[in-house]
Amino acid sequence: MNLSTDKREQLCQTMAGCLPMLRARLGLSQEDLAQRLDITRQTISAFESSQRKLPWSMFLAFLMLFTGHPATKKLLEAMEIYTEALEKFLTMEE
Repeated sequence: MNLSTDKREQLCQTMAGCLPMLRARLGLSQEDLAQRLDITRQTISAFESSQRKLPWSMFLAFLMLFTGHPATKKLLEAMEIYTEALEKFLTMEE
């Protein structure tokens, strides 16, 4: 299974737009989230405000963090970020 560049960009944009809600669900500030991912608070802010494009590698880091918590995993599924197709891609299933 493969994900097109367009689909990856769409997923990254959706994730960036949903970061405030996902952070809030876990009770994390921008600073808290930044520390967990070893990036700056300004970088989180730039992703959330669309001043900086969310790269695929950061999308995957956010995905790992948020799918590890039941409340945010359900949100990712509801927002069609974490889909069956993405799961198959990540687990290298056909």
